Amino acid sequence: LTIRKKIAQGIDPVAERKQERQVIPTFRKAAEMVHEEHQKAWKNGKHQDQWIATLKTYAFPKMGERLVSEIEGPLIRDVLAPIWLTKPETARRIRQRIGTVLDWSYARGFRATEAPMRSLSKGLPRQPKKENHFAALPYASVPNFLEKLGERESVSRVALEALMLTAARSGEIRGATWSELDLEAALWTIPVERMKMGRVHVVPLTPEAVTVHGFRSAFRDWVAEQTAYSGEIAEAALAHTVLNKVEAAYRRT
Repeated sequence: LTIRKKIAQGIDPVAERKQERQVIPTFRKAAEMVHEEHQKAWKNGKHQDQWIATLKTYAFPKMGERLVSEIEGPLIRDVLAPIWLTKPETARRIRQRIGTVLDWSYARGFRATEAPMRSLSKGLPRQPKKENHFAALPYASVPNFLEKLGERESVSRVALEALMLTAARSGEIRGATWSELDLEAALWTIPVERMKMGRVHVVPLTPEAVTVHGFRSAFRDWVAEQTAYSGEIAEAALAHTVLNKVEAAYRRT
């Protein structure tokens, strides 16, 4: 209806507009709502933080207070253009996240159309294709590398050896707990909540993968013999419950 017709019908256009603004969220509010809904399904805490952080840094300054119903392609382009060529990967992620927020808004009835992301690339220059591959160690050099690595005495050395012997992801190694390991059965069971694919993963452990954990025994003995820290602190560092059997297993000297 036109403003004149609304007035003739006893509708206050100003009051109606205020009511609409109260119902339709700003982009900032919609993004926060999407983030809140989606993070329950995200297992990676770092990804959760980065998802909203990039929008706060790059999108909110230009469009954070705009109603989601008002956001069109030119405004999104203005957000992306300054970093489209200088930070191409970041720009693509922001484009995807803006699209997610606007599509969510459309599904909730806050927008009349879906996100205008498909035509957006027409208003931006072509990004140069650049493939960055991390340097890889030739497989023939792995035995020599492991031999040299074994000369080091550090937690990172043990973690790297375990990673290479199990072909696990670095996050799976860093987050591993003793409750996941059955050394007698030579199995490592990674629970569903720590798996990217969302299902339990059982990793068979080779004899070398099992013996690499001997470093922890050395750590426990070092704490007892070379420091003034209590046994409880050492056990806490090892994530152990203090039990006689544990004490015996890790105090060999």
